[in-house]
Amino acid sequence: MALTQIPPVMIDGGLGLEWQSSVETSSFTAVNGNGYFVNTTSGSITVTMPSSPTTGDSIGIIDYAGTATSNTIILTSSNNIQGSSNDKIVNYTRGALRITYADTTQGWVASAAANEGTSALNPPLPMLVDYLVVAGGGGGGGESIAGGGGAGGYLTSEGYSTVDLDLGVAYTIKVGTGGAGGTGVPGTGVSGTDSIFQHKTATITTTGGGGGAGGGQLGGNPLTGGSGGGAGYSGYTTGAAGNTPATTPSQGNNGGNANSGGSSQAGGGGGASQVGNTNTASGGGDGKITTLITTTIANAQSVGQVSGSNVYFAGGGGGSLPFGTPGGLGGGGTSSPSGGAASSPATAKTGGGGGGGYTGGDGGSGIIILSCSKTSAFFTSGVTCNGTSGGGTINGISNGSAYVYIITLANSSQTITFS
Repeated sequence: MALTQIPPVMIDGGLGLEWQSSVETSSFTAVNGNGYFVNTTSGSITVTMPSSPTTGDSIGIIDYAGTATSNTIILTSSNNIQGSSNDKIVNYTRGALRITYADTTQGWVASAAANEGTSALNPPLPMLVDYLVVAGGGGGGGESIAGGGGAGGYLTSEGYSTVDLDLGVAYTIKVGTGGAGGTGVPGTGVSGTDSIFQHKTATITTTGGGGGAGGGQLGGNPLTGGSGGGAGYSGYTTGAAGNTPATTPSQGNNGGNANSGGSSQAGGGGGASQVGNTNTASGGGDGKITTLITTTIANAQSVGQVSGSNVYFAGGGGGSLPFGTPGGLGGGGTSSPSGGAASSPATAKTGGGGGGGYTGGDGGSGIIILSCSKTSAFFTSGVTCNGTSGGGTINGISNGSAYVYIITLANSSQTITFS
């Protein structure tokens, strides 16, 4: 004789709870003794368990539309769930579940369930994410014929492997700032600051670009970084090291060398794909192309440098000659001729290095781009993502079958959470 699984409404007379007449279609906080019909047709829903529970407190959950397999019901609590501090999910079709509070050790446990298969409460499934993390660019050197600023470090999952994020878990994000351009003696530009993206198993850190060297006999040395700062004429004539500290794959390149005699020529800042140029062609090293966003998205969000059908980030700043030299593709600033003009800053939201010259150009701010299947994410206050400031729930930008999150402002205490 075949066995028939008991339908939810027959367990304990409807799981022994007071079922709410309104269907829940967005995240909510549950109340002890209530049962809820949860409709995840439009996306995953987070249920926050009652605070300060006592033994025997219970709530009920039913997958109203039969969509929990694709859009999960996430249970979160300040107490343990099934003996763990991690969130749990209901991800089986037409699941019906009563969750009862036991004690501080086990917390909330599944006390009755139907249609659940082998496990009523499961750990959240990891979500695959592609990333681009670019640090802030270094400022260009100042005081005459000075080196270009190095680009911020550049690391991406493109061509390597995606990373995992657990749903319902807050992950740290930080976007680096560009360094100030150098002035006066010794004139070395200020290095950019690091960008950080934490995922399930590690933290991706890209290093700020190195400041370009000051010009003249008293000019300061160029600085190491994600990409190194270019050398200045007559002072320190060797460009600074990039990919510092070393990463695999490399996050950047060395700054260009200066001419140690004869004509006055400084070195360009290193870029993500190229060493800073040297001597008669002292432009900044080019950055790299990303495919995580299209040129249309880049233009709409004012990020990166669009050239033809490509989007570049992390170009080095141009080194100064008797005439100006261009920054590398990816937002690098143009250097000024030797004669008093200010150099161009790098383009914001590119991680480019500033141009070198009598007054060095500032480095460009960094950026984090994430690409995944989720249509929205929650950010702590102060984050700017996809042009929206202030944090909270922000929708992703549709990009083919994926959604992208372009984060242009976040300090070290801010986070992103996918549900």
